[in-house]
Amino acid sequence: MLLEDALNAARRGARSTFRAELRALDFPDEHFEDFLWPLVSRVAEQEREISRLRERLAAPAPLLGDAASEAQETVEGARARAREVEEVLGRVARATEEATERVAQEARERAANG
Repeated sequence: MLLEDALNAARRGARSTFRAELRALDFPDEHFEDFLWPLVSRVAEQEREISRLRERLAAPAPLLGDAASEAQETVEGARARAREVEEVLGRVARATEEATERVAQEARERAANG
């Protein structure tokens, strides 16, 4: 869910909205600027590139020999990079959820002991 929110924000250009959502989950700002947002933006970029290349491959315009092979390799490379970035984002999302749960648990414990 958090991964999809990130990608949707990047597709819409809603960086600050997504950042606010992460702040509410106690996600550190320094990781957002230097790591998370560039990664999310890159995945969205790769998705657009894959879509563009798919359209090009599906077009009736003739692609001959090496050009068709090169286009297919480009699409496959873009897909592989997008999968890699999605895996990293999934790990970030899981880590964020775990950190949020730890913070909530600590707050509950402080409230119970305080």
